[in-house]
Parts: sequence; C-alpha cells; structure tokens
Amino acid sequence: GVTTVGTYASGAWSWSTDYALISASNGLGYLNDVSCPSTTLCVAVGIDGAGNGVTTVGTDASGTWRWSPESPVANDGTGGVYLSGVSCPSVTLCVAVGSDGAGEGVTTVGTYASGAWSWSTESPVADNGTIGVSLGAVSCPSVTLCVAVGRDGPVHGVTTVGTYASGIWSWSPASQVANDGTPAGGLLDAV
Repeated sequence: GVTTVGTYASGAWSWSTDYALISASNGLGYLNDVSCPSTTLCVAVGIDGAGNGVTTVGTDASGTWRWSPESPVANDGTGGVYLSGVSCPSVTLCVAVGSDGAGEGVTTVGTYASGAWSWSTESPVADNGTIGVSLGAVSCPSVTLCVAVGRDGPVHGVTTVGTYASGIWSWSPASQVANDGTPAGGLLDAV
C-alpha cells in the first residue's frame, strides 16, 4: 500500500510524494480506507498479498508523517479477509469492517493504550439468512455507536448497527434495505 498526505494553505492544496508502506508479509496489497481522528493521526485498513486484513497507523511529528508497517489483524479462521472500511471516533478507538473467506461481513475494533494499537480478532456479523454479506463502509459518530453498510448475496443493500456497552461491542444482524425496484444494488459508504 501507499499513502500521501494533503495539506491546505494559502487557498491551495499540496500533496506529499507517495510513501510506500512496509508490507506485513510480502510486497503486495491494497489500502482501501482511512480515518483521521486528529490532524496528527490517521489509521488505514486494507488487505495484504497473503489475504490478511491489515492496518497501518500514520502519525505526524513536526510536519513529517510516519507510517507503521502494515500489521495483519487476527482472522476468524476462514481466511481471505478483506478490510474495506474504517472509522475512528477518537484518537484511541477505531472500528474496521469488511468480509471474510466464508462470505460473512466482519468487524474488528482497534484500541490504543500504553503506546500501542491492538485489534480484536475479526468477528463475523450475523447475516440476514442470505450468503455473501460484505460490509464496505462504517461510520462511528461516537465511541459507543457505529453503523456499517454493504451488500448481501442477492445484492441488496444491508446495514448493521454496533453498540458498545459493559466493555463489549455487539452488532445487530445484517438487515436488508428495501431496493428501488431494480434487480440489484448495494450500499457503498457510511457518512
């Protein structure tokens, strides 16, 4: 994966040179989404060449961005995990979503403590009775609430709501959204 940083000053945007990240397992992989809870911290998610969901953390110190090596997230045993969306409602909490090798939507929660990020094992979201649920995006308006969107096997839009209480994240089953009368569709972004 590669990153670039844009800055806005004097009415114009300027972009840094692309920065190639150190891969978790080999030189292949993609970063799919990024969330920046502050002007000095960004977290990106994606997939590496070995089929692992990966994260990387970027920090700005005195105007220079540094990115951690891509780090795989423990999978749920199905392999083939693809992290496609991330939202960080605070500088110590991020939630990422995607899909796994069994065709289930998955979530993982990243927390920052004692100078390090740690990510929970990717956990499948209960499906809606169909196969092939894929979560594409997530938005967390608070540290206790997230909404993720995507599609299911018949290619309907789906949503799931994550809530945090008593130290545990729980997610509603993926729920189909009524389509607009066309044969297929899906939800691509959560704002």
